[in-house]
Formats: sequence, C-alpha cells, structure tokens
Amino acid sequence: MRTTQTKKPPVLPETEANQLNRLQHFRPVLTLAVGLFVFLALSVTLIATNRLLTQSTTKQSTSGKKLADRAPDTWTTFTDANTGLSFKYPEGWHINARPVGNDSFISLSPDKSNPKEISVYVSRENYFGFDGLKQTPTVINGYNAVQVGNGLYGFHINNTYYTFDAGLKPDATPVFDSLLNTIQFK
Repeated sequence: MRTTQTKKPPVLPETEANQLNRLQHFRPVLTLAVGLFVFLALSVTLIATNRLLTQSTTKQSTSGKKLADRAPDTWTTFTDANTGLSFKYPEGWHINARPVGNDSFISLSPDKSNPKEISVYVSRENYFGFDGLKQTPTVINGYNAVQVGNGLYGFHINNTYYTFDAGLKPDATPVFDSLLNTIQFK
C-alpha cells in the first residue's frame, strides 16, 4: 500500500502586501473606533461648554439681579383674570390667549403671521416641557422660579404652574427678559 503524502504549502515570509491586506481587513473597525472617539470628545466639550454657560446665567439670575432692563412705559399690560397673571409686552405686538382643555396658552408676537414667538403655558398640573430637564432655582422679579435653559423659565404660584418660553428666535430674548421683569401674580 502506498501512502500519499500531502504537501503543505511553504510558509512564506510576510510581505508588505500581506501586511496591507490584513490592515484593510481591520479598516472598518479602526474607522468606527476613531469616529466614536471623535464623537465622545465633541460630546464632552459641548456638555462642558453648556455647563459653564448655565452656571454663569444661574449666578446672574439667582443673585436677584434683573435679567434685562425694565420694560419701557409704552408697553401694554396683559392681565388674565382667571389665573391672576399679568405682564407687560411691547406696544404693537399681537397677543393670543386661549384655553386648551383645563390649561391656558398665551402667545405673543410682533407679527400676526408668526403667533408663537414667545409662549406662556398655564396649568394646574405641571410645567410644560420640563420633564427630564435639569431645573435650576432662581428669582425673577421677586418670585421664586426655575430655569431650564436660556429662554425657558417656570413659576409655581398658588398651585398653578406658569411656563415662559422664548422660543428659538434669538431676537426675542431682550423682549422676553424685559417681559419676565414685569410679571405679577395676584
């Protein structure tokens, strides 16, 4: 009986081409790792920047300082007899107050075509849109309030929650800050 021997292929020394071939096999993993590292670095930077901005804003508002100058004398006073809320807003701005179920929604805008530049939500149950967000205590116009971010504040007065939202338009911020300084609760 004759036995056949199988020949093993000779082991060749690793060439540059073989090394490159192996590296290309790991390229997707390396790309993913580098991308994840860049994403984490940017996330940490953004979080740190946001904390610094929030801390500086909180330090200014919790000290009892005003958010902005007082509203001009030419501003109009809005009063909601049902909730006891009153505040001043710029002359010529449009205001729309309406009930939404058991709550109230008030929108203010310099333009009728965009009625939601500044919004006020009034509810007996809770703040509007604050769920899961960090609330920082502050004082505005002598009233205890919470700040969720620039342009988003809440007041809990007489078992009623008032949410003031400046929206996403940066040009509304000076008006919004002055409006907050005119708030009265009865």
